[in-house]
Amino acid sequence: MGRQLAAAERVYDRADPVGAASWLAFLTPAELSGLAALAHQSAGLYGRAEEQAAHTLDLLEGRFTRNRAYYTVLLAELQLAQGDAGRAAATVGDVRASGVVSSRMAARMERVMAAAERREGAP
Repeated sequence: MGRQLAAAERVYDRADPVGAASWLAFLTPAELSGLAALAHQSAGLYGRAEEQAAHTLDLLEGRFTRNRAYYTVLLAELQLAQGDAGRAAATVGDVRASGVVSSRMAARMERVMAAAERREGAP
């Protein structure tokens, strides 16, 4: 998977923004990083996906508040997938504090919180 992601990054780097479709402005290095996080998650590489999601959050511009909320919830899901219920719950708390919540995002956060509570309550 690494070769394919690297190839996609090289193509992106060579793209000429002049005359490009307007939607391409959305496809920032942060968004590419987020897509790589999702690819690693799909492959079951949760540690690598978590690193990539954290990197995505570092790269995101302030104007992308919904994207930040989305990738923060993804980060919490990845932390939970690796058994770190405490960090996952704290990460979800960051999203709640941001005030950016859709019904889908709220449902994902509730699933993380419920699973974190179950895991932390387990012996």
